Amino acid sequence: HPASLVLGTFDFAPDVADSPLSRILTQTSYLFAHPLLADGDTAVADLGATCNLSVPAIGAIDAGFDQRFTFAAEDVDFALRLQDAGYTLRFSAGARAHHDHRLTVDGIERMARLRGVGAARLGLKHGVSDKLLSDLRVVMTDKAGAEHAFQRAGELLRQELSTGDQDGYFSEECYGALDTIFRVGNLLGCLDEPALVRRVTQPVPG
Repeated sequence: HPASLVLGTFDFAPDVADSPLSRILTQTSYLFAHPLLADGDTAVADLGATCNLSVPAIGAIDAGFDQRFTFAAEDVDFALRLQDAGYTLRFSAGARAHHDHRLTVDGIERMARLRGVGAARLGLKHGVSDKLLSDLRVVMTDKAGAEHAFQRAGELLRQELSTGDQDGYFSEECYGALDTIFRVGNLLGCLDEPALVRRVTQPVPG
């Protein structure tokens, strides 16, 4: 498959892989997408995280990175442009790397919001979905409520993780809190991008 981008796995560094937060993130797709994929699967370029992405040199040189993406979504933008150029993203479970993420709940809260800013810039460049615009309009009607839900989820996740897990078991509340942090945090981060806020506040056609 010469015109391919090969996405591999991203395991936590061995000395942090066994922490409760690392284990729950490994079981979900919030941090990395590979739990959703089987070896040999093709995938949409949105999943093209450059933590472990092999790219033909000519494609990488031609595409380059867009320096407007300074902290989030630069890899997705890179992969999307390579997809537009005819490349296919393929997952290889055997392409393994350790990624030195030493995350705390505070860290994933910051990450969720920064990813939202990156998603906003990505949408402004490649097209904002109607669903995202709709979700943002909902959040804007009660931004204080969204901020409260985001903060409460962080508190709940800290509490759940502090009690430890038994044999890798995490409660539904723990997964729910993680989902809220990433889902609501992303939306709040999107609202930190003024150009997208202007799009959101435009009158809905019809």
